[in-house]
Amino acid sequence: MKCDIDFNGLRDRAFATAKAHGWHDQELSDNHWRMMVITEVSEAVEADRKGRHADLGKFLTNASKGDCPWNVDFEIFIKNSVEDELCDVVIRCLDLGGLRGIDFDRTNKMLKKLKLRDVPCAFTEIMFDICGVLTNGFYNLSYVLCLTIAAVIAYCDSKGIDIEWFINQKMKYNEMRSFKHGGKSY
Repeated sequence: MKCDIDFNGLRDRAFATAKAHGWHDQELSDNHWRMMVITEVSEAVEADRKGRHADLGKFLTNASKGDCPWNVDFEIFIKNSVEDELCDVVIRCLDLGGLRGIDFDRTNKMLKKLKLRDVPCAFTEIMFDICGVLTNGFYNLSYVLCLTIAAVIAYCDSKGIDIEWFINQKMKYNEMRSFKHGGKSY
């Protein structure tokens, strides 16, 4: 498993994009933001229920042709897939970390310890456990966010998903989106 990801760089990028798109125009609680992460977990479960996975091959083929704008190819072949929603879990954690000044250096250390290849859990059970981490009142926010990110990345690694690549693509897509994604209130 790759354990040298620049999470603080990703944090800065996620936070800057969210701020530029109006997501931090008002002060909201940590629990609000944790709930927003949980909504992304739920969307990942819903994508899994529908069997919706990114079609990376078609995305790369079409994007290299340049027939459609890049964001259109993203919307057709990646958007709303399990991979896309798991990226959103990570990006929301990174954004909250940027808002609260959290250092994500220990996330790579957590990744070294997490091995999910032999865990006989269903996707829903892993996502349930992640929600348990997010709602745990005993851990500080830094630990919760680092562990959530590490768990998502470890899961993706166990399934052969290059989540770092998907995160970078989703961040690129988010940078192209309209202010508050066209009118969402939060």
